[in-house]
Amino acid sequence: MLNGDDMRRHPRVKHIYLASYDIYGSLGEVAESYIGRTLDVSPGGVRLETAKPLPLLSRLSLSLAIGEKIIEVEGEVVNLSKKKSGMIETGLEFINITPEKSKLLHELFAG
Repeated sequence: MLNGDDMRRHPRVKHIYLASYDIYGSLGEVAESYIGRTLDVSPGGVRLETAKPLPLLSRLSLSLAIGEKIIEVEGEVVNLSKKKSGMIETGLEFINITPEKSKLLHELFAG
């Protein structure tokens, strides 16, 4: 689990992007869908601002609108913290990411 800046494996880019995410139920069905925004993103994960806390270690699908591209990825909730505003900061680690999507994310940080 990554909790601090000093433990991060990837550089972060602080940008606000639109993010929609689906939480899956026990049978693999979409149980809930939400829209949030990113606070930062890296090739290894993303930090979202959400109105509702997500269960720690839950898995979800995420659509990130980055510029003209929408990148569909899966993530696992690795940390949560509540902001003074009442919003929740949710740290997600990307899982099962394809080489093509990984390349797109790395290109975001190179350029």
